[in-house]
Amino acid sequence: MNKRLMMWVLLVMLTTSAPLAASAQALDILISGGSVYKHPAGTVVGIKQGKIAYLGSMDNAQSLIGEDTQHIRAHGRALYPGFIELHGHLLDNVVFSRFACLLEPEKGELGREVCREVVDKLEEGQWLIGHGAGLLFKDLSPYSPRQWLDRYFPDVPVVIAEPHSSLVWANTKAFELMMINNYSIDPVGGKVLRDHNNEPTGVMLGAMAELTMEQAWRSHRVRLCGLSEEYVMSVVPLESNGVTTLGDAGNFWLYGGINFWKHLDDEGVLKIRVSVRPRLSPYKAINEQLEGLRLIFRNELTSRLIINQVSVQVDGNYGLKTARVSGRYQPPYLNGEASGLFYFSPTELNAWLLRLSEIGYGAFFHAEGDEAIKAVLYSLENVRNMNNDSRYTLSNMKFIHPDSERMLARLDVATTFYEAEHHEIPVIRDNLIEQGLRPVSLRRLHAAGVSVSLSSESYGNEQVMPLRRISEAMLDNQLGIASVNKAIDSYTIEPAKALGIDAITGSIVLGKSADLILLEQDLSKLAVEDIASVKVLMTMLQGEITYRDENRG
Repeated sequence: MNKRLMMWVLLVMLTTSAPLAASAQALDILISGGSVYKHPAGTVVGIKQGKIAYLGSMDNAQSLIGEDTQHIRAHGRALYPGFIELHGHLLDNVVFSRFACLLEPEKGELGREVCREVVDKLEEGQWLIGHGAGLLFKDLSPYSPRQWLDRYFPDVPVVIAEPHSSLVWANTKAFELMMINNYSIDPVGGKVLRDHNNEPTGVMLGAMAELTMEQAWRSHRVRLCGLSEEYVMSVVPLESNGVTTLGDAGNFWLYGGINFWKHLDDEGVLKIRVSVRPRLSPYKAINEQLEGLRLIFRNELTSRLIINQVSVQVDGNYGLKTARVSGRYQPPYLNGEASGLFYFSPTELNAWLLRLSEIGYGAFFHAEGDEAIKAVLYSLENVRNMNNDSRYTLSNMKFIHPDSERMLARLDVATTFYEAEHHEIPVIRDNLIEQGLRPVSLRRLHAAGVSVSLSSESYGNEQVMPLRRISEAMLDNQLGIASVNKAIDSYTIEPAKALGIDAITGSIVLGKSADLILLEQDLSKLAVEDIASVKVLMTMLQGEITYRDENRG
């Protein structure tokens, strides 16, 4: 080949390959014209194959813009990492919306109407399943919950659940089917409340509530994989409020709950990253549950479905004086249980955590009482001594001993909070403080180096509102968070750490997943009380726009 021909061939190769090279490196999406959280003014964000591929000036991004690059102009709005809802109940909401009726005794006949309509449609042998918020504090006088349910629903077994808690009401027919009477023995981790004559009042806690709900669900032969349409409706409020990742309670994992999530993932309709936490049962055999957990373990962090943590309800709650405390309630709520309840004893916790660490699981603990918190921390200390680096989170803490605050930081245990003013508890507050306890303070936890997350944990996904929680936490002088950046981090990078996914999401960093939200205003420039009303204009997960406010552009 002569020299002139070789030059011509080389020129053809260069001119034909240049567009291919440019096309290969071109961004899929470019977001410009807005402020970017924790980045200098003028920063634009480039996205390629679902990841953040460019952060810098618009001038330097010009060479990365191709014919197919989608250009999103922010028009002065603010770009933040997607919110991470650490303590949610999406599948619970889906199942309850299909099969359970809302009961509101305080509204009289109107509050019973929905459930009465359901009773008329029940097949033989089916239970009436209902739900109602605030069952702890309903005034049914002069009736007990059991007597009240017998009065209005005498012909079918009835169970009414406090959503997402270990408390239910049941009527006499339900008690008969569960073989509960004046002489029956409570199961491990459960409690039937009784009056002075040892008659069940209709209130059941812990494992006893779980057993009763299982019997009720079984009567309906619930098939969870057929609830895809309900999921699509249920997830919309999350997307529209900027949630890109959800830590979901796995209350139905032994009854088709995992197949529900896998089905959504396989069908490509899982528009939110979900970390499902199967809930441990205190009365089922450890080996049986461990084998089930081993089979469903999923630790591929780039997937939209992750299963590498469990949920554990360690004790009761302060509102009912069943949270496990080191002192005694004055007066006690439960006969023989003046210090509250352990659903999982310290010995059981230690055994569980050691076995879970062998198969790679972390844990999310509901532990309200100071004694329950200590039981969790001392068990975790044993696990950490074995060089275990799994992620652990404590939720629902109300009063805490100073030594426990220090242990949280030393053992790298995350915390999460969902009540705006959860230091206001209907117990004898001064008595607990006299015992050396003090109300939890997020400022104090931050100062101690503890990871703090905010969450909503409310029944009904339409109530999941991260911006409102951020505003509430900052306005709460006794509990609260001192700075807006700390509050934002508590809904982004801190819950990402708790879930063990901070390497891929939770902040706007090169190489991380493009999990982003566009807000109509920069939160740092607003009065704290105005943050709650800021609108989410766009939500993006792995570079896919899952929500857009069409009215605001």
